[in-house]
Amino acid sequence: MSPSFPDNLSEKAEQTRAEMPFPVHPHMLRHGCGYALANAGHDTRSLQAYLGHKNIQHTVRAIRNWHRIGSGISGAEAAMPA
Repeated sequence: MSPSFPDNLSEKAEQTRAEMPFPVHPHMLRHGCGYALANAGHDTRSLQAYLGHKNIQHTVRAIRNWHRIGSGISGAEAAMPA
């Protein structure tokens, strides 16, 4: 009898978590997917729907943070208007 899908997935997640040099949680996967979609050029409204944000400003802020982290820009620079 093989383990059920959720049990097997849970075991794999725990194994991967143990191998990471920093704490990992499910929300990181959500942000990782959003980051990849933003970098692939998906529009902000589509990202808002995918991420489940009620307020578009939450999506805009997340995209700015992802770009700041990805480019090495400081928080103060990211807060400056374009």
